Amino acid sequence: MIAAPPVRCLLICNRPSTEIISSIQLPSIRPAQEFYLPVTIAQNRQTALALVNPSATNPVQIKLTLSDESGKPAALGFPADLKISLHPRQRTSQFLWQLYVESSALTVVTPFPERFHGSLRIAADAPVVASAIHMLFPEGKYINAVAGAPPF
Repeated sequence: MIAAPPVRCLLICNRPSTEIISSIQLPSIRPAQEFYLPVTIAQNRQTALALVNPSATNPVQIKLTLSDESGKPAALGFPADLKISLHPRQRTSQFLWQLYVESSALTVVTPFPERFHGSLRIAADAPVVASAIHMLFPEGKYINAVAGAPPF
């Protein structure tokens, strides 16, 4: 189970973070250095990503690469590649759109895409755990987005 403290989300809602508390159990996933998963970014459906560094001693560098349906780098108004550092036993979990926008060095507000379907490649310099869900709004229902590690 991956849990995180509630954080105010400015991109999809106007409720205070104290009202948004969720906990989702996902199947356990073996740590690996590379994962692929389908992503959706739309007004009523978004992919949420959870990354965990299982190491008790070593930090890890993770590179996310967002691709469109044709396999080309996504053109959403920010770079398709994103680098994340996790300390030992650290985790992060956010909606993918929020993660990219908050990590972008751009000072211009990037408009939310009407509909984006693509894939995400997660590559790390040491084994990490990656998992994701597709969240349906406003119902709050979700579907596991299985992160696959090669070979498939």
